[in-house]
Amino acid sequence: MDSKLTFEYDRIGDTLYINKCTPYPEKESAEIEYGVVASFHPKTNEIENLEVMFF
Repeated sequence: MDSKLTFEYDRIGDTLYINKCTPYPEKESAEIEYGVVASFHPKTNEIENLEVMFF
């Protein structure tokens, strides 16, 4: 079953958060493009969260 995406925008930081699940500390994160940070599931390496900076 597919998870629903949630979107949150931080006006002060000008960052858009796109979440498939609630962030948790065990995730690995990497900048996949300039200003785009992805958080990956530690076992499946599937993208679960994105941060889009300078949105």
